[in-house]
Amino acid sequence: MTDPRADTRKQLVSMSLPVKVTGIVFWGMVLVGLLVAVYLLNQKETQLRDNYNSNILFIEHELEQLYSSYDEHIFDHNFMSLQVEEFFLRMARKYPVEAIRYTFSGHTYQFGKIQGQQEKITGQLLVRVLSYQGMHVVDLEVYMVGLDKTIADSRKQMLMIIGGLVFVFGMILQQILQRVLSAPILDMVLSAQRFAEGDQSSRFNEQRKDEFGYLAKFVNQALNSILQQQKEIEVSRKALFEEKVHAEITLSSIMDGVITVNADNIIRYVNPVAERLMGL
Repeated sequence: MTDPRADTRKQLVSMSLPVKVTGIVFWGMVLVGLLVAVYLLNQKETQLRDNYNSNILFIEHELEQLYSSYDEHIFDHNFMSLQVEEFFLRMARKYPVEAIRYTFSGHTYQFGKIQGQQEKITGQLLVRVLSYQGMHVVDLEVYMVGLDKTIADSRKQMLMIIGGLVFVFGMILQQILQRVLSAPILDMVLSAQRFAEGDQSSRFNEQRKDEFGYLAKFVNQALNSILQQQKEIEVSRKALFEEKVHAEITLSSIMDGVITVNADNIIRYVNPVAERLMGL
């Protein structure tokens, strides 16, 4: 029949210790993960700003090439608007560009939707066309996806990844602790319980090559010493009992009357001769 107390102790040992250690490591990993996330997000923001600045340089170059390839003597704004719109759609697929705006030759070119949450980056175009003599400097406004939105998405993705890694690490750590920590402790508890219940052959596992095996060796030596002392006490008790019986037989056999009393003069023993002499 299974002892419910043993099951309770087994459950406490097998669940409590790994959970506690895993909890400590888990929250430690969460703290480290948050610090790493903050650092990476700062690096991400710096990288995004650098990328945005690099992107606008490519956009400026491509747009300048578009104007330099215009070889008509009479500049057509409608035709150029179609060309720039196609250019914008191509850039929007390639870069996080949501809108561009600039003014050239009194005509404002704007493509895409300008919103308040976007990241506005300004640049300059050096435009040369056949219809206009000389080089023209044109201010360019490029509206990119807002850094706050991009960073928020990166933060969400990073936290999900870190959370998943911490969770998986915690589960793996709990299983490892269950095997290398809880299992040997539980085995030692059950061995001690069997010994306490009278199974004198119960011993701890000395075959392990870790601290538990080292501890088990000393505990087993202590158990052997206890059993040896118990055997010696039992032998002494039997010898003392035999001596007592032998003394009683001797006293009963002699012809003299013998009476023994304790310190309070209370009779402890009277041999048969003394009984007869006392008329008992």
